[in-house]
Amino acid sequence: MLDQGNREVGIVTYRIRVAGTVGPATRAAFRDLRVQTGSGSTQLSGELDQIALHRVLERIESLGLELLDVVPSDGAPPANPDGRRE
Repeated sequence: MLDQGNREVGIVTYRIRVAGTVGPATRAAFRDLRVQTGSGSTQLSGELDQIALHRVLERIESLGLELLDVVPSDGAPPANPDGRRE
């Protein structure tokens, strides 16, 4: 089922921020997401349904990463990895 913007219902763009700058092995664990690092944190972003979001959060936990925040996209410009908007 599609909404008026021709997106699948239940699919939301999320920005997920974790503490620290991740290395290549951790980046590989999130190859299905966009990964940006800077200012002591890493931002993971991508279009996810609820099941996929929970799987990403489980990966974060299993890798021992500190979750800082999870933000559904509101159409605002993307935040920097440190959480500030330009």
